[in-house]
Amino acid sequence: MDKPSEPTPETAMLYVGRAVENHTQEVRSMLWGLIAVVSLMLLVFVTASVTQCFIMYMIWKQDELRHQELQNLTISQKVMVEQRNGLFEHALERIKKDELRGIGTAKN
Repeated sequence: MDKPSEPTPETAMLYVGRAVENHTQEVRSMLWGLIAVVSLMLLVFVTASVTQCFIMYMIWKQDELRHQELQNLTISQKVMVEQRNGLFEHALERIKKDELRGIGTAKN
């Protein structure tokens, strides 16, 4: 039986070079995959943050408009508005505080 001949140093270096090249390509592919996953996670986080900021701004703007509408109403009209909004428990307390501070301009 013939024994397989040992590779020459040039052939061995060729095999090592190919193995290193394949390993480098695998590492590069994994690195690009990691970059893609991190980028996607960052995109989701930024989108969620922007959406949350937009929602908070819309809530603040709606509250600001509601407050401006209440400025020129009489006390009974303010109570009706608060009652319609489902806030009747705190309506009188808040209106009394506003009246004491001089926020309301219309008198009943």
